[in-house]
Amino acid sequence: MIKVFLHTYISENDSWENVTKEFVALPSVGEYLTLSSVSEWYEVKIVLHTQFSRDYDAEVYAIKVDHLEVMKKAFKGM
Repeated sequence: MIKVFLHTYISENDSWENVTKEFVALPSVGEYLTLSSVSEWYEVKIVLHTQFSRDYDAEVYAIKVDHLEVMKKAFKGM
């Protein structure tokens, strides 16, 4: 498991939420993630590999997206 310090951002009026999560695979920039089957979707914007840290393998910064818009764009023209 890859230990990640995950920073999520919802909107301009909110601050970053920071949590520790373990992932099977490290998310890449441009990919989407969700923290549960009923949670928001987030687009990964920055992946910072922290080889100097004993606590984390990486830090991931992700912003909230509208999952319906993401799916609409992905399947446009089908």
